[in-house]
Amino acid sequence: MLFMASFNVILRHLRQQHKLTQKQLAAKLGLSYSAISMYERGQREPDFATLESIAEYFNVTISYLYGKGPEVQSRYAFQSELPLPETTRHNTVRIIGRDGSYQERQLTDEQMDALRKMIKLLPDFED
Repeated sequence: MLFMASFNVILRHLRQQHKLTQKQLAAKLGLSYSAISMYERGQREPDFATLESIAEYFNVTISYLYGKGPEVQSRYAFQSELPLPETTRHNTVRIIGRDGSYQERQLTDEQMDALRKMIKLLPDFED
């Protein structure tokens, strides 16, 4: 099964590619830091004017920001290829939903061992 990235994942990745903090991007777009933060966490969606500003700043289309088109789909086909935040802690797992949202869970060593065993049991597959 192929999972596609959503707006929040693509926005975060574009910002990181341009080596910007959330505060820096907010200032460049005339937005609040909290708006950028909520967009990247998938807790809020920008309005159309803001989408246009974001697309223009990163020189991409609005469709690109929403994961539409072959160039985006090939780039963001597997979210696991995106770098994890440097703040990822020991025994933290990220559960990624089909819509690109995610939850982080802190597991015990025993739970991590059980998870590793289950992953080893999964068959290799291709789409």
